[in-house]
Amino acid sequence: MKVWSTGGRSALLLFALVWFSCAYFGSWALNPNNATRMFAAISLVEEGDATIDQFQDLSIDQARFGDHFYTDKAPGMTIMAMPAIWIANQLTGEQSIYFAPTLQDRGFVHYMTARTWLAAAMSSALLVALGAVALFWIGLSLTGKSGAAMFGALAYVFATPNWGWATTVIGHAAVGALLMIALAGLRYIAVSGERQDRRSLFVAAALSAFALGWALVVEHQAVFGVLALLLYGLCVTRTLSTALRLRLLAIGVVAGVIALAPLVIYNQIAFGTVFRVGYEGVVGFEGMEQGFMGLTYPKSAVLWEIIFGERRGILWLSPLLVLAPVGFFWMVRRADMKAMGWLCVAGTLVFFLLNAAYVYWTGGNSTGPRHAMPAVGFLGIGLAGFWAVARAWYWKLAAAVLFALSAVIGLMTASANIFAYEGETHTLRTEILGAFLEGRVRALPMEWLGWSWQAAILLYLAIASMFAALIWLSLRGDAKAGS
Repeated sequence: MKVWSTGGRSALLLFALVWFSCAYFGSWALNPNNATRMFAAISLVEEGDATIDQFQDLSIDQARFGDHFYTDKAPGMTIMAMPAIWIANQLTGEQSIYFAPTLQDRGFVHYMTARTWLAAAMSSALLVALGAVALFWIGLSLTGKSGAAMFGALAYVFATPNWGWATTVIGHAAVGALLMIALAGLRYIAVSGERQDRRSLFVAAALSAFALGWALVVEHQAVFGVLALLLYGLCVTRTLSTALRLRLLAIGVVAGVIALAPLVIYNQIAFGTVFRVGYEGVVGFEGMEQGFMGLTYPKSAVLWEIIFGERRGILWLSPLLVLAPVGFFWMVRRADMKAMGWLCVAGTLVFFLLNAAYVYWTGGNSTGPRHAMPAVGFLGIGLAGFWAVARAWYWKLAAAVLFALSAVIGLMTASANIFAYEGETHTLRTEILGAFLEGRVRALPMEWLGWSWQAAILLYLAIASMFAALIWLSLRGDAKAGS
């Protein structure tokens, strides 16, 4: 049985558009959250250890054990940044020791900018592009409509702050993408059943488990989303034979252990023991002593702020998301989609409640509720469901208008400022629109060719429009092939 009957060409175009869009723009390399991960990666590549002693004055995000400083973050993004640093060093012949590690040394700033940009393109941007393809297939397998699936996939990237977070080496966008990749594998097993070739089922199980394991290496708090997907996997495979389920489980366990192995290796190199995480030695954030490493219980006032508030509210940055619950409602009312619908509801709630339970819920300098960003993949599936169920033309027109508005905000966020100032209470107006209109944009032609910000944005729009036209033509072909 051919599970993915149409949409292969559209998926490839989607991947290219998303990866290009995320790699085209950049974020401030010396934001503490970016920098602490990059500093650890630089030390691992250039010195063979994970200490960041020489950089510790440049980031407030750090852990201290004994006389040494380390990144306080989970090591997944650091590990994924290492190839980019090695490649950049080989191409330029430069290492960090050639510069003074200060903001005043322009050579050092350029060194960090180039490596952060390349690392983001090879990690967050790449994973988000793969996550968009995974979401497209999930939507296609659920609705049977390539247009609805593409709407959800495009919304997941371009109509949320996820686009901006994909320009960083921070783990939120990567975790969300890994969950979508894992979910696509589980969905493949669910729709294939006993009829599909066993080898493809085993590959899907290994891919899902590896993605879930790597999500835990990127961000430890992803465990709640991972558990939700594991429960979904148990639910949707219950009709399979016991022997097949046990083989899938065994393959998944092996793949998951392989994914987790770099965490063990990193901890041994960094701390001399596998039973330690960076957060245990965090410096300067006393709130981390509350509850379990800063996690207590969800506060209703905080939940309101991260959904509706002008400071961090997601709906100010992505008004399109108001339609996602309609898609959820439709999915849970259909027997063949009920499990996926409830998973999407749970996945959305898990990450917003986690954000609301975190003592540092604002995320420091952050555009939107960054700790809740892994939820946008589940919301994207809900939007695919909405587009599929919307019959009247005015509902689709409303969705298109909200998508366009959200995508414009997404473009400004990704190009201008994903790290909105923590103290600003009117983030969209001041930190996003204001920064964009003043030309405070980071784009490849500006950074490396000296272009004006207007020219850089126009070039991006021209290339993105070409991809959009090709995707539209491909979707028309998919519709004809499926009819």
